[in-house]
Amino acid sequence: MNNDFLNYKFSKENKLIIENIDHHKLKIIADESANLKILEYISWSFKKPYKVKWEQSDRFNIILEEKFTNHNDFSELSAVQDELKINDVIKELENSNDILDTQEDAPIVKLFNLILKEAISRKASDVHLQVFENKLYIKMRVHGSFENIFSLNANISSRLFTRIKIISGLDITEKRKPQDGRVTINLGKRKIDLRISTLPSYDSERIVLRLLDQKNQKLQLDDLGMLNEQIKLFEKYLKQKNGIILVTGPTGSGKTTTLYAAIEKIKEKNINIMTIEDPIEYKIDGISQTQVNNKIDLSFANGLRSILRQDPDVILVGEIRDEETADIAVRASLTGHLVLTTLHTNTPLGSFDRLNELGINRKMLTSSVLCVVGQTLEKNYDNEERSGIFEVINMSQSLKDAISKSTEENQLRKKLPKNHISLNDSIELKKLNKLIR
Repeated sequence: MNNDFLNYKFSKENKLIIENIDHHKLKIIADESANLKILEYISWSFKKPYKVKWEQSDRFNIILEEKFTNHNDFSELSAVQDELKINDVIKELENSNDILDTQEDAPIVKLFNLILKEAISRKASDVHLQVFENKLYIKMRVHGSFENIFSLNANISSRLFTRIKIISGLDITEKRKPQDGRVTINLGKRKIDLRISTLPSYDSERIVLRLLDQKNQKLQLDDLGMLNEQIKLFEKYLKQKNGIILVTGPTGSGKTTTLYAAIEKIKEKNINIMTIEDPIEYKIDGISQTQVNNKIDLSFANGLRSILRQDPDVILVGEIRDEETADIAVRASLTGHLVLTTLHTNTPLGSFDRLNELGINRKMLTSSVLCVVGQTLEKNYDNEERSGIFEVINMSQSLKDAISKSTEENQLRKKLPKNHISLNDSIELKKLNKLIR
């Protein structure tokens, strides 16, 4: 019975957290508004005296979330697998509004909640579930690094995948074609948006969950990891009224966060800022944000075309993926709009060749592009988290002249100034200052 006092639901409803249950005296962390009668009842139930640490409500809620978010016992997973072997039929359950509040013992629900809590605890951006031979592999992208977390018996996958499809509103009978869905879950007082993508594979399906945790977003330029001189250069271009700013880098390197930080820097009451994104990862007050929706033919290109009819000053385009989007974005930047966007290239200088391949001629490139930001992630010196490493390419006249003749990267690199700070230079400078490993 004493275990009934140790779960999230009890702690949340009664505004107290019980610790040191194996000690001769209980330690209880309590909200200042907690009921004293409950404390006496707990003491009587455990047959132990207690000591209370009183906290203000805001502080108590933070402690409550941290305790139940980070306290995951993955030794339970083996027991979950054993239970699944004997449970041939699992009842379809309604999804709880709060995953910490789930008291149901259904093993699939328990397993899914454990995976989500572990992902949030690790601050993972993505969770990958993939069947290979007789194993279901659970992998996570944490601070840009792709990590294998654990594996389960493959026979669990079909029921786990069904559970994921149910909560995200996908067709549980469709396994032959890709599906996309999304759902918002609550972890305590934190809202987590899940973006779900399924893809058929040779012997099963592959599911990827994108976790968008607004609490973990850092939306100040000073917090991203740019060097001081890079911030000054970047801010100079953010003050321009027209042109295009490109942010490049690998998946999970924080490109979208950089764009959001830029928007936070420049947003003012007398500036009309609009976005077209896929997905909207963070809601910014006072900004008109539009979500790509291919089901109704709302693509980046169509959304951008509509935004231009709304008299914007600044436009954020989540990503340039095709010729049409590239053409509209570049033309918008030439007609009085500041455009911020991302582009997938191996290196920041490679963005010119990429845009040229997408049909943007070299003359338009030299006229429209203000600067190119390249970024990646490296581990911090004092912890396992990662911080941004940046390269900011200034569009000097020498570089523009070179682009007008060729977009070949080797030729363009020769035109960068001697004091230019490349990604490798940024890494070395941060290592010297013991900012990264």
